[in-house]
Amino acid sequence: MSNHSHESPREAAERRDLGRMHIVMSDLYQAYELAEILYDRAVEEEEQIREEEQEQSRLTDNSQGEGITTESDRAFRKRLAVSVGLEIAMVIAYCRPFLNSRGGQRVTVASRLGGRFLRVYESAERDLHNRLIARRNAEIAHSDGDSYSLSLHRSRIGRGIVIMRNPFPGVDLSTVVALRSMISKLLQAIKERIDSLEERVDPGQTIYW
Repeated sequence: MSNHSHESPREAAERRDLGRMHIVMSDLYQAYELAEILYDRAVEEEEQIREEEQEQSRLTDNSQGEGITTESDRAFRKRLAVSVGLEIAMVIAYCRPFLNSRGGQRVTVASRLGGRFLRVYESAERDLHNRLIARRNAEIAHSDGDSYSLSLHRSRIGRGIVIMRNPFPGVDLSTVVALRSMISKLLQAIKERIDSLEERVDPGQTIYW
């Protein structure tokens, strides 16, 4: 590991910031790629669902439709499970740079991505950013009971029935499209910051911690 004992506080801060920016860029690239996969899957699934509905209608008209709905529902549940997993990964990867995290051999707390980067967002994009952070904290990284709106009901025979809101109803394509645009803006701002820092940080140094 490089010896940083002779660097000034400003040089040390810039070195750490450069390392942090590279880690942030990696997280955001991951979120962007997951958003692309989600979008492509959603478009393909819409077409597949239309084809399945047409096939089911044809088989039903020919009195051959028994059991088709069950198989179709099973396939839909599997596709939904994969999409939910991708959505969770996308939101976590996007939010990671904005939340405190621990890392490095010194277990130092890395500061959040500075608010100056969020200035690239328009008002609606900032609102979406805040909603994603809140959703990550309440529904994705944790299971906040308030997010599920749990309620207990009694059936006519006295059995308890728990009803709750599904926090993962399906992928909202408009959100995915907006998030891709937002990440592109952030990546450009972060790249400019990296270029500026790399002009000042000595080559060959360990740039993090």
